Amino acid sequence: MDKERVETSTHNFWKLTCDVDTYRKSPQHARHDTPWNAFSPDDVLVCTLWRDQILDIEDDAEGGRLRRFVRLGGKMREWKGPAVAHGREADENLRRAAADKLRVVGYEADPDPASLKRGERKVARFYMDRAHELQRVFGFSGADLVTRLRLEERFQERRGDTIDPGYLFELVLPKGAFPGRQSPAVALADPPEDDELGLFDQAPTGGLSNAEYARLAVPILIDHVRAQRDGVLQPLTYKDLAERLNRRNKHGEAWAKGLGQVLGKVTEMIDSCVLAISPPTYSD
Repeated sequence: MDKERVETSTHNFWKLTCDVDTYRKSPQHARHDTPWNAFSPDDVLVCTLWRDQILDIEDDAEGGRLRRFVRLGGKMREWKGPAVAHGREADENLRRAAADKLRVVGYEADPDPASLKRGERKVARFYMDRAHELQRVFGFSGADLVTRLRLEERFQERRGDTIDPGYLFELVLPKGAFPGRQSPAVALADPPEDDELGLFDQAPTGGLSNAEYARLAVPILIDHVRAQRDGVLQPLTYKDLAERLNRRNKHGEAWAKGLGQVLGKVTEMIDSCVLAISPPTYSD
């Protein structure tokens, strides 16, 4: 079993996932310049998911299925100094993601125990293999869920003195690749028909299907890997891939939105080839 990957440097994490340089002023400024969430180059909002603030609940109405929830954004009275600015920026990013119908994901992180004792939150480690899709739970359509699972009361017990509770999200199956991950994730679930955020609305892309774009993407990805000569795989962003695929919106701009579904098809194609070369064997 492969060892779980962790990242202890917040600078490295935000540079890897969102190309945000917290050392842009100096390493001494990093603490004040480290975001709580940030947009990737492909306009995916990447959030810090504090493990001690994720709510795990067994849903008896669904056979005891484990469901996970988190609250992001909002405002707490205990925030001081840089936390106030970071909280305001994080809330604005969440509002933009909702208004522009952008995808929201998160990586689990452990807080540093010594910082917690000082009333601060500092990341001890990010878990790079614990990336999650975040699906907004709305007050109207999700009212029954919130009441049935007593989500408001349970989060109030966790968060303490809250001025603004922020936004409620459920951790759900991934719907595409995650910023910072080395390989694309398979699209495990189709978008729900009642998707209130419209996360999967796509601009015109020349009439090609995801499968057709996937077939065009495979040789591009292979050539990109083969072009590496120093042993370090340089990232290929969604926008770069959209440009090479000539996948554009009505304004002629490279259109990266929805490429996670295309990469999911790429993964399926690769898996099919592997099975064709070496089919699985079964024993009684």
